[in-house]
Amino acid sequence: DASLGEEGRSNMSKRPQAGIGLRLNSKLCVQEIVQGGPAAAAGVIQVGDTVLTVGGQDVNGYTATQCIPLISGDEGSYCELNIRKAESNVVMPVRICRGSKPQAGVGCLLQRNEAGELVVQAVNPGGGAMMGGVQPTDILERVNGVNMLGKTVRDAVPMMAGEEGSQVKMTVLRGGVRARVELTLTRALLASPAEAHASHAQSQKVAADKAAAVRKAAEEKAAADKKVADKAVADKAVADQKVAADKAVAD
Repeated sequence: DASLGEEGRSNMSKRPQAGIGLRLNSKLCVQEIVQGGPAAAAGVIQVGDTVLTVGGQDVNGYTATQCIPLISGDEGSYCELNIRKAESNVVMPVRICRGSKPQAGVGCLLQRNEAGELVVQAVNPGGGAMMGGVQPTDILERVNGVNMLGKTVRDAVPMMAGEEGSQVKMTVLRGGVRARVELTLTRALLASPAEAHASHAQSQKVAADKAAAVRKAAEEKAAADKKVADKAVADKAVADQKVAADKAVAD
């Protein structure tokens, strides 16, 4: 833009530009979440969600190409979006730090209820939240000692993201009695939902195969034990008959 002048263009060109790791289709629905990218690390956006606004600008009628310059920006700056969740049709604000450097998160999908509490809607299979013991319907009370009551999802997301391997201290309220549970989660690079679910499915298959092998071994042992018991009963019956026959002869 000529209105920036030479200095403005020079400064702009020196700023690394970055996105958030989303690929959108023609209807601005999320088609893919780049593994290890900012959106994956945030763990809030899922495939099928629809982008409604970017930076406060309504993108209804925009193409994916037209959205690129809105989503992209200076590395380290924040991209603010409103998305419509595919599963619940709920409109949710999201704030994600732009960056080409892979970010890590805990894989925890949150939604704010009418009481202003952040409720866990889902956990990413294999993510830090699942591995650390977070459960759907848990209410987020504190993150690293910060009271989360009244906080928005947009406030919480940056608190969840960080360096791979770093930890997040979380306090949740669980169940009807709202039992307080202290958890320590480890941030990890998050796979795309499809990859995460595939990995989870594989883990479930391995566990199911192991359980089936244990059941089969138990059934085979039970059958062998029954065979031995049946033989013992049969042998005793034969022995009893012989004793009876011998007694009859003696009489």
